[in-house]
Amino acid sequence: MPMAKKILIIEDDEDTSLFLKNILTADGYKTIGAMDGTDGLAKVWREKPDLVIIDAMLPEESGIHLYRQLKLDDSLKKIPIIMMATLDKRTLCRAHRLGGAFISKSWLAEPDAYLSKPPEADELLNLVRGFFSVAGNGTAEGS
Repeated sequence: MPMAKKILIIEDDEDTSLFLKNILTADGYKTIGAMDGTDGLAKVWREKPDLVIIDAMLPEESGIHLYRQLKLDDSLKKIPIIMMATLDKRTLCRAHRLGGAFISKSWLAEPDAYLSKPPEADELLNLVRGFFSVAGNGTAEGS
């Protein structure tokens, strides 16, 4: 039996975090939780997840800043990221482009996928399953 894919959920709202963990665990994934960007970054290094779900509006260090750190690090940039926010994707991306979050000396792409909060269970599972089926062998590149 193949090992369950590891998904790191970086979300400060306990109810949303529990909802995501329950849905993903019931579908056979191993979930790891972090409540802020600092803990999330440490867990990315330690756990080497196959996928990361980040709340864009984390306290202290924003999820956008964490996303930027992950995508600019050569050893972590291939881990797929789903960004979640209460704002719609267009508004979030426009606001952060203006603030330089998705732009650096070299172009920084938008997140691999986007979910509005609160996410629908089916939409979440379809996105997650899609990442692992695209990878061919069921694992994210770089893990």
